[in-house]
This record gives sequence, structure tokens and C-alpha cells, in this order.
Amino acid sequence: MIRRAALSAMGSGERGIAVIWTALTLVIMVAAAGMTVDVGNWKVQESRQQNAADAASLGGVIFLPDDFSTASDIALAVANQHGYEAGEVAVSPGPQANQLRVTVQRTVQTAFLSVIGVNDRVITQTAMAEFEAPVSMGSPDPTAGNDPESSPPNQPEYWLTAAAPGEPKINGDRYGTQLCGGATFNCTGDTNDDYDPNGYFFTVSVSPSAAGSPLSIQVFDGAIYATGDTCGSSFFPSDEELTLLTLLTDAADLAPGLVADWYDDAADRYQSGESIWCTGDRGSDAVRPTFVFRAPDETPWNNLDNEVLASCPAVTMPGFNGQLPAFDYLFPEGTELPVDPSAPSGPPPSGPYIEPDPETHGQHVVDPDDGVITFAESWRRWHTICEIPAASVVAGEYLVQMVVGGDTGHNRLSLRAGRLSGGSFSGGGVSVEARGRLPISALSTDSNTTFSIARVLPGGQNRELEIELYDMGDADNAGTLRVLPPTDSTITGFSDCSFERSDGAILAGASPSTCTLTGVSRSAGFNGRAIVTKVPIPDSYDCNEASATGCWVRVQAVFSGGVTDTTTWSATMNGDPVRLIE
Repeated sequence: MIRRAALSAMGSGERGIAVIWTALTLVIMVAAAGMTVDVGNWKVQESRQQNAADAASLGGVIFLPDDFSTASDIALAVANQHGYEAGEVAVSPGPQANQLRVTVQRTVQTAFLSVIGVNDRVITQTAMAEFEAPVSMGSPDPTAGNDPESSPPNQPEYWLTAAAPGEPKINGDRYGTQLCGGATFNCTGDTNDDYDPNGYFFTVSVSPSAAGSPLSIQVFDGAIYATGDTCGSSFFPSDEELTLLTLLTDAADLAPGLVADWYDDAADRYQSGESIWCTGDRGSDAVRPTFVFRAPDETPWNNLDNEVLASCPAVTMPGFNGQLPAFDYLFPEGTELPVDPSAPSGPPPSGPYIEPDPETHGQHVVDPDDGVITFAESWRRWHTICEIPAASVVAGEYLVQMVVGGDTGHNRLSLRAGRLSGGSFSGGGVSVEARGRLPISALSTDSNTTFSIARVLPGGQNRELEIELYDMGDADNAGTLRVLPPTDSTITGFSDCSFERSDGAILAGASPSTCTLTGVSRSAGFNGRAIVTKVPIPDSYDCNEASATGCWVRVQAVFSGGVTDTTTWSATMNGDPVRLIE
């Protein structure tokens, strides 16, 4: 009996242990299953959050570096489309001004692991994107090109070039001409494969500090008048006529259509020959640029989808041929000149003034409100072609599209933008640059100048600036080109640069270590060809991107002897412009 009782007790204990082991085994099995299910769910949630962070950073970064507020709003909206609320998303600037970091964080409840005390897990995923905007070219100034009227004269030693489609490409305009005319670079027969009927685009960048102020866009010497590359045509007014112009607008009884003091500086402004006033137009009077004005938008990589401004209709500049039409009217044949036209008491001609014919005369009239761009208003003067009222001016990049019509010839001009008040101009908070392509004409007895060619902001690794200089070297003697870093950058020079010419010629004058090319001239085979320069941007590169005048890479051009060079420059940053870097 005692033995049976002992055996019975042992059986009862074994059954209890089995129950305990079974329970523990079930807990372990549930935990294992929970680990599989919940960890798998975490991985799914991590992937979804990473996708949301990636998409949000890519969507918002295109508004940098100028507009972090909009970049943040867009990033939050994209994250919301992926199912994440504002409280779950954090948007912050990256280390550089063109970088955006987005962090998505969410608490995920567990399905099975709660049985072992794990009720939830906080999942955090981060992405950082970088935007390499289309390269701005030209300068950080409110003026693109020379400005003889500024004090002191702002002379970067180039004018913008508007070439007619029938002008040969070999004469320097790479994208505005249809015919090659002897050039071999990107040509099929005599057809220019680079021709772009959409013309050239210039950005008018308005900073937040300039938003809400009126904005005027002006062109200098926008009308075509064929004075020749060096302004040596025979159509300029004589010294006597220039003196008479001054006397005419000083007279108490002005001739009809004249404005007091309009020609006070006529002796300087309208002189013939090379001077700061000489733009060097050549060709027919049909070489007329048309300017189209477009509002800022959210796709800086597409110029044509920017909305055309209703407040600024397109403007086509006039063209003139023959005698200078304003002076031709003011001094009709038979006008007697004073015996001593330089004498202060020398009388103005008393007329009779002929009644202007609307078709051929009236070019002396100065009336900004009549809708007619006359010779007197446009030749060697700034003329307003677009006015945007203060309430409509926003921060961002307005576009000025320049398309040229006509047969052959070059119209040289400048653009500027800013505020006009009482006849004075202020460009604070506004800059005018070419977008990716810069057509210019240089006119100088010699040249040792440094151009701001492209704005390169600090960024990620393995970046490369590619500069193409088309048809360089129309000078009396060979020149030297050198690519220089911004004056405010952390590096003193570029190195490991490469130089290639479009015909594959070996460039003996290339010095990669100093980013310099010597021996550039038309006689050395540079006429109608492109120089491709690739400039590695060091990882240590930094500059003051907060300043509109910061981060401008420069090209130094040194030529001895006369320079009459029309050339087209273009610049791009190689690689995907919108990219994830983290």
C-alpha cells in the first residue's frame, strides 16, 4: 500500500511538471511566432517610412536653397500622401543650403510580443536629398552685360548677343543660328544641330527681401542699328550735330517730341568708334529680339512650363537702317548750323520742323506711355520692357526668354532688373543671370578680365562642373583661359581639370594642375569649335551660399591685341540634379 501511494504521488508530480513545461513551451512558441510576425511588420513599416522620407525629401528639396518654407511644406504634404501626419514628420535643412533632411517617426504596436511585455516599438527613418539647380551663369549682379550709365560704369567687358537665325554659327552664336557657315561642331551639312527655336533664357532672381517691391526689367540698346563691330559706320552724327542736340534740349521752346536735357551727354553717348557705349550691332534692321516674360514655378529644370506673365506682354524691339532716324528728323536737309556750335550762345536751328510721318518719322519722340519704342528711347539707352507691380512680385526666379528673328547679323545688348524710382535704378535683392547658356560679345583693344561664369553651391561628393566655351579666340593674338574658384571659397585653385576640343585635337597648352589653357586663337583652330573643360569640385569645397555674390566660379581671359569675339558659353553640373545622398 505504501509503495502504491508513493508511485501515485510521483505520477501526480510528473504531470504537474509536464503542465509547466507545456506552458513554458507555448510561451516560447508564441514569443517566437510573435517575433516573426512583429519583426516582419517592423521591417515592412521601416520600408514604408523610408519610402515616405525619400519621397518627401526629393519633393521638397527642389525649392532650395532659396525657399526653405515651401520646401518644408511640400515635404510634409508628400509624407502625408504616404500616410504620415505632420506630428510624425520632421523637416530640417541639411549641412548645405541645397540639402533637405526628412525624418519620419511612428510608434508601432505589437501583435504578439506584448505577452512578454513588448507592447510597441518606435521606428525612425531618415532621408536627405540634394538639389543641383540649373547652373546660373553671368554674374550675381542685377545687370547681365555692360552698363555704361552706372557710376562708375559697370563694365564686365561683354554684351549679350542676339543673333539672327540666318547668321552663320561659325560667327559665335551656338544656339540661336540655323546655318553652320563653315563650322563643323555639331553640324549636319550646313545645318546647325544645336539650333534651339526657343532661344535663350535669363533668370531674374528675386530674394525674399525684394519681394513685395515693384520690379522693372530693362534692356540696354535693344534696338538693332548696324554700327559695325567697332562702331565705325558713317551714320553717326557729326560733332556739330551733337552740339546742336544739346542746344535743342536746353532750349526753352523745345521742338515737338523732345525732352529737356535728353541729349546733355550726347558728345559722349553718341560718339563713334570703340567706347563704353559701343555695343557693335551689325546686320540688317530685321535682327529683332522678342522678349517673353514668365513667372516663377516649381520646376526649374523646365523653362517652357513657366506661366507667361499677363502683366507683361511680349515685346519685340525695333530695327533701324540708314541714317540715324532721330537726327535725320531733327536736322532736315537745309538746316543751317551755327558758326560756332560749341559756343554756349550758339542758337539751335529754328526749323522749320517737318511734320513727322508715322511710318518713317517720329523717332525722336520720347514718350514711355505711348506704346511705341522709338530710336531716341532705345538706342544706347535703358528701356523698360516689363513692369510688375509690387503686390504681384514674389520671391523666386522670373524668366526672360529671348527669341531673335531676322536674317543675318548680331544685335548686342544688356539686361537689368530692379526698382525704378524718380528715374534712378536700384537692383538690391535682385540678380540677372543666364540659365545654362550665355551668348556674349566681347569688344576690347585688349582683354585681361575675369568673368563670373557659373554659381556652384557646396554639395555632396564626386561633383564635376562642365564648362563649354564655343568659338573662343577671335583676337589679334593667342590668349589664355583659366578657371578660378569663387573669391569666397575655401580653396585657392582647381586642379585635375581636363580640356578637350570638339575636333579631338591634342591641346598642348593645357595645364590640368592649374586649370589653365594657353594658345587659344582662331589661327590655332578654335574658330567654330568648342572647348570642353571638366572641373572636379573637391569635397572640401565650401563658400558663402547665403550671399547672392558668393559661390561664383570664374573664368579669367587674357588676350593681347584687339578682341572682337562673339562666343557662347554653357555650364552644367554632371550627374542627377535631384538625388538622395543619405
